[in-house]
Amino acid sequence: MRNGRKILFCFITGLAASMLGLMFWSRCPVAGWSFLIAAPWLMFAWILFLHRDTSSECVVRLAAADSLSEAYRRATVALASAIGAKDSYIHPCVNRVPRICELIADHIDLDHDAVEKLKLAALIRDVGKLGVPDHILLKPGPLDAEEFAKMRNHAAIGADLLRQADLPDDVVDMVLYHHEKYDGTGYPERLAANDIPLGSRIISVAVVYDALISDRCYRSGWTHSDAISHIQELSGAAFDPAVVDAFFAVESQILELGAELARDMKSQVNGSAEVSCAAVDTIAQANRELISLFEITQTLSSTLEIDEVLALLANRTRRLVQGSTCVVLMVDKTHSKSLIAKTAVGRFEEMFVGARARYGKGITGRAAQKAQPRAGHYDPDDLVFNYSETPPELDFKSCLAVPIVSYGDVLGTINLYDVCRRSFTEDEMRVLTFIAHQAALAVHNARAFEEARDFALRDPLTNLRNGRFLRHYLDRELNRSFRFDEPLSVLGIDLDNFKGVNDLKGHEAGDRVLKDVADIFRRELRDYDVIVRNGGDEFVAVLPETGYSEAKRTAQRIQSAIENYARTKVNDVPRFGVSVGVASYPADGTDASALLASADAAMYADKRSRNLLRKAA
Repeated sequence: MRNGRKILFCFITGLAASMLGLMFWSRCPVAGWSFLIAAPWLMFAWILFLHRDTSSECVVRLAAADSLSEAYRRATVALASAIGAKDSYIHPCVNRVPRICELIADHIDLDHDAVEKLKLAALIRDVGKLGVPDHILLKPGPLDAEEFAKMRNHAAIGADLLRQADLPDDVVDMVLYHHEKYDGTGYPERLAANDIPLGSRIISVAVVYDALISDRCYRSGWTHSDAISHIQELSGAAFDPAVVDAFFAVESQILELGAELARDMKSQVNGSAEVSCAAVDTIAQANRELISLFEITQTLSSTLEIDEVLALLANRTRRLVQGSTCVVLMVDKTHSKSLIAKTAVGRFEEMFVGARARYGKGITGRAAQKAQPRAGHYDPDDLVFNYSETPPELDFKSCLAVPIVSYGDVLGTINLYDVCRRSFTEDEMRVLTFIAHQAALAVHNARAFEEARDFALRDPLTNLRNGRFLRHYLDRELNRSFRFDEPLSVLGIDLDNFKGVNDLKGHEAGDRVLKDVADIFRRELRDYDVIVRNGGDEFVAVLPETGYSEAKRTAQRIQSAIENYARTKVNDVPRFGVSVGVASYPADGTDASALLASADAAMYADKRSRNLLRKAA
């Protein structure tokens, strides 16, 4: 429209010059002839000038269109990079699949327009993965049937998104069908052979090759030779044989492409490349954080053993937040204002286990007292180490302590230490606080389970372990004795004439006597010995790392203590006392049943001997 107006203006200008020439010619022939001669040239000059202006505008418009096209291309690449970062711990080079597709298409002699559409489809093929849950995309193991069904939806989701964006139908179809297989076993519609768009068949080969040679969160990338061998094996099944032939025809160019892309990634030193790379890395890091938190939550709920929960917590936390050492401290049951390190992972982990912290002292103590996370410089006096020798000098520079709080009660803290200064950011504190919240639920459940199990394995009257616990514990100690070639002894204990206590004093008095006797056993045995009420007035003591002679002395000490108790507390009950039999591993038995039977036999022998002595007296 604008060009037409300009030409009309040129014509009017020339016409005006001609009319002026006629007017002047009647009065002054020389001037008139000059105007008549100049008019066509003037109109021609105007046309040239206006044509130059129009051409300049066209050049500007074409440049703007090229710039906008490049902007769209870069936006598409950025979107593909973001999807790649979301899909994997290590986002692959997004340009590799489109470039491989281009090499194959050029060999097949597709026209320029078809190649450009193919490259676009290859670039945005996985846009539908935005609709797949992250825990499925990043799952390190195989997907179950339900998870795989959700993963398969990404092709249809991507096609719907692209169709709504008014992309050409052939581009949409290439995205929709790029997971179809040549033999008809693919998805989403089980198309086969030439029913699958050619572009989809090309993308399929390129995608599989790219996936095989790329590192994944659950495996390392394959070599080029292994990848192409795999593709050759699937020719005619998963892949179109003609496309596979074209792939092998450009194999050398694909190898050169890989080297070229690697060089390009290393040479990205300009500002825009750094920003783009940083943005993609941020997305990848966010997804790593999300899936790691999901894995931590799943892992912590996978066991109800408190020691396993704490060990898993320390390992997963150190892996996610990347400190030199992770230590988990729990509130000491015997001293509510003290915390003790139950597990540690990383540098000096052996030294940290058993270390203590006090409420209000140091970063750990203040975090526990205020129930708030604390970060700062490493304080050597924060923990008191249980170390008999001269402790090594710790080279930590920073510390982060986050409390584990359940229903308002502080259960412990998660501590991270690092050798660098100011290692822990506000973001890492936020992540660790979330982990501590999940850990609080797991620790609470594990403790509740431990208490319930402990109650089931204890005698409610004497608070000693019961017979159900005995066999499991004795089997474990015998295995340890076998591994380390150490002795172990068992005491079979039976109260003499306990029935007389119940008959003369009643069952309530009998219960008090059983409690008193249990306390005597505890006093006469070591802290790591185990005494079990095996039923009624029968008891069993397990003495680890104890030979027969020492066990015999322990039995005599118990008998002496019970006799003193009988003289002062139940002196009106005749013949009240205790019979003790001793059996030792391995001389008297190598398994729990044999050892208990030997101890029981020795106890009855001792009871008979004591009865004979009483009768003789």
